[in-house]
Order: sequence, then structure tokens, then C-alpha cells
Amino acid sequence: MDIGNVLRDFLEEQVTIIAKDLQQSPETLWKILSPFATLEGTKEPLSLENLQGKLPELPPHLLDQAVEKFANVRILRYTEKDALYEVSHDTLAKQIAAKRSDEEIALLEIDRLIKNQLAFGKDLFSEKQLDIILPYQNKLKLTKEEIKLIYDSQTKLQRQQKGQKQRTRNERIGVAIFVIILLRVSIFALWQWQITEDALDFAKTMQTKMETAVFDKAVKNRFPEWKSYSNYNSNNSQEKAERDKILGQIDSLDLSGNALTALPQELAQCPRLTHLNLLQNPEIDWTSMQRLKGLPQLHSIYVSVNDLSAIDSSYWKQITGVEILQNGLTAIPENLLAQQQLRYLDLSADRGYDNRNQFFPLPPTLFALQNLNYLNLGSCQIKELPAEIRQLKNLTTLDLRNNQLSRLPVEIGQLKNLTVLRLSGNQLSRLPVEIGQLKNLTVSTLNNNPLSSEQINQTLWLLPNIERLFLGDLGLNQLPEAVFQLSKLKELYLTNYDEDKKNPNTFSEEEKTKIKKLLPNCYVQF
Repeated sequence: MDIGNVLRDFLEEQVTIIAKDLQQSPETLWKILSPFATLEGTKEPLSLENLQGKLPELPPHLLDQAVEKFANVRILRYTEKDALYEVSHDTLAKQIAAKRSDEEIALLEIDRLIKNQLAFGKDLFSEKQLDIILPYQNKLKLTKEEIKLIYDSQTKLQRQQKGQKQRTRNERIGVAIFVIILLRVSIFALWQWQITEDALDFAKTMQTKMETAVFDKAVKNRFPEWKSYSNYNSNNSQEKAERDKILGQIDSLDLSGNALTALPQELAQCPRLTHLNLLQNPEIDWTSMQRLKGLPQLHSIYVSVNDLSAIDSSYWKQITGVEILQNGLTAIPENLLAQQQLRYLDLSADRGYDNRNQFFPLPPTLFALQNLNYLNLGSCQIKELPAEIRQLKNLTTLDLRNNQLSRLPVEIGQLKNLTVLRLSGNQLSRLPVEIGQLKNLTVSTLNNNPLSSEQINQTLWLLPNIERLFLGDLGLNQLPEAVFQLSKLKELYLTNYDEDKKNPNTFSEEEKTKIKKLLPNCYVQF
């Protein structure tokens, strides 16, 4: 009997059984197995953290349970030396790879193309490569660095095309002169020109359809009964009224992360729209903002830009959220600091980017943005947080990850509305007792700091409402007692993420069992 067929049948049978046990579809279980096999059908060892990074849309506890069950039936095996899971047999890896759809294979090929381009420091993508990447871009999980590479490639291509367009125009002038001499040649040239124009028209039509599809998806998330814009017959009064009724109720739309190159025209049909999220769409042609001019109630727009000057200043007062994509900044742009209406501000640099931002000292004008609810200063080489932080009393999220902070000011306790505080990857050896005044705090990341177990205890006793807690890379082998007193704790992450492994947690299996037993209503990840 062919061993490949035997393993294939065994694999399919176990996937079906485990899917039933976990109350998931078999397709979800195949999706979880897929990253453990390369494109060529060989083994791809992964840690649980790697797997979660590849499948962020799936709950961590589901991934943990699935991997454990696959290991129990010996589809996966765990290597303690490397702390990695891998497929237990080469033939199984081939069977997993064979289950992928054509689209999955295409996404993996494109993902490898992008990562190879970065890893080997190759030039920007060619036009042919971009033609392959762009249709799948919104389905890929890209880092800021990868998004920037694609954006820079598109920008270069657009410049080249602009130059080519000018050359083409000059050539047409020459052709026009040549027409007088050779009529037959001119007819052929005009025919070729018409083919080019038809191709451009087709490309514009496809782009418009993509923009409409993004709009439809966002509306359907708010109103499940939405059929899609093109499925309503404008000549049918009943269908038109049904469409306009839904569009007239929309006050907020989330179009973030969709690789838009222009704003959908259908936005103009939403007269009561007040908030529009356009974050993580770095290729948008901001001249298309003119499509929003007929929306008098629209006063809140979130954008991702390299610089605010990319957008006509007449729209700035409507912009209440900004993510700056550019890295390597040595100062926060002045035009940004002048926007007193901002509620969302992300100035973080990509942690893996060689040229990080350097915002130290932080300018006083930053703390004049007193409408801010969200402030992200991650990976900006900040050495000290000034006392002026107390002025941002409306903050609900403050992200200070991966800086050089050795202390926090006591004034941080005045941020009474704070619900999320991220401090991982700093040099904090103690936290001020004033942090206990943050009674609304539900999420805290303390991992990868030189904090003692005693210091963690002292802090957590003061924060009874914590629901999500990150305590990885703290050199713990026992869990601080205060954690067990957090009655509202739902998720506890003790995972070591620091690649340098300077101060990893080292919980014994006995201690892990104890922790899970004492926290029965909390998801715990080691």
C-alpha cells in the first residue's frame, strides 16, 4: 500500500475529527496546518508565536488547542531544544501543501517575493512584479517596511509612466506629421492608439469596481441587509428608495487597510456621514478628497500619510486621526502639531526598521493636543516622558513600547480615562505608585522590562480592573501573587517574544499547571 495514500487518508480523517472536537470547520483546521508546510511541500518549523503572527485573524486559544490536538495524534511534533512545532513526516507536509487553493498558493508566492526583495536588499519592484502583487495586496499581512517598499515602487513607476506619457505625446506629434506623408501608416498608428486608450479605460473601470467593492464591504459591516451598490436598480423607485434609506443612515464607515488608490465615489451618497476611517491606505491619491465636498456633516477623517502636506490644507480641519508612515524622522512635523482637533495620532516607527524616529526630547506642543484619545509613540527612542503628559486628560490609549524609558513621571496617574497602557520593551525597573490611580485601566503590557516580581506585585495590587495582561520576558519562574487577585482578568500572556532572550520567563510544567488551575476563567499563553 502506498504510504502517501495512507498518510493522506489519516490526515484528512484527523482534521475532520479535530474540527468537530473544536466546533470549527475543516477548512479552518487546514488553514492552521498550512503554515507548517513550505510552498514546495517540505517542513516549516514554527513556534506558537510565529503561528499567531501568520494567522492573526484566528483567536490565540484556538491555535493553541488545535496545535495541541495535532501533536497528540502525532501530525505535529514538538522539539524542546528549539521550542518549535513541525510536521512529523515529510509526506504529511506534501499532503498539507496539496490542500491549498490556487489563491493560497498565489498569496504564499507573492509573500515570498516581497520578503526576498527586502531580505536581499534588491531594487524596487518592477512593473510586472507590481501587476502580480497589487491585486492581492489587501489579502496579505504586510509590515510597514513592506508597505513602504510597495509604495516607493509604485511612486517610481508612476514617475516613469509620466515620463513615458510625455514621450508618447511627442511621438504622436511626429505621427501627425508623418500622416501627411503616409496615410496608411497613420491609420495603423491611430488604431494602435485606440487600443492603448481602450486598455486605460478598462484599467480605470476595474479600479472603480474595486473601490465600489471596498465601499460595499464597509456598508455591509454596518448594515447586513445591504446588497451592494450596483445591485440596486436606480430606475426602480422602490429599489432606489431602499438603497437611499440605508445610505442615509450611515454616520461612520471603516475603509482602513484596503489598498485604495482613490476614495470610492459612492461616499458622496452618504449625506449623514460624520466619520471616515482611511488608515493603512498609503497609495490613496488625495486629490480624490474632492468627492467628499458634498458631505456637510463629515468632520472626522483618519488618514495614513508620509506627510500631512500630501493633502490639500482645506481638508485639514476635518482630519482628526493621522498615522505617519515615514521613518527616520528627527522631529514631529509642525503642520501636524498645529492640528488641535486630532483625536488619534500614531507616530510609531516600524520596530525592525533600521532608521527609527528620534523624538527626544518631546516638544511641548505635542501636549497641547488635548483632544487626543489615542497616542502611539512606539519605537521613537524616547528616553524620558515629561510631566506635561498630564495635559492629555482625554487619552484612553497610550503606547510607549520599545523606547528607552527608565522611569515614568508621577503625573501619569492623572490620565484618569486611560484604558490601555503599553510599556513593553523599555528599561523600567520600577513604576510610580500613582499608576494605581488609573482605575479604568484594562490592558497593560509590562513585558521585556527589568521589573522585579515584587515591583510587579506592588503595581498590580493597585489595578484591580485589568482584563488583559502581558508579562513576558521578565525572568519569571513563578507568577506574582497579585495576578491571582485580578478577578476581571480574561487574558494573560507570559510568552517570551524577545529574540535576544535576555531575560526569558522559565515556568516549569508544574507551575504552568498551577497557574491554569488558579485562573480557570482566564486564557493563559506561555
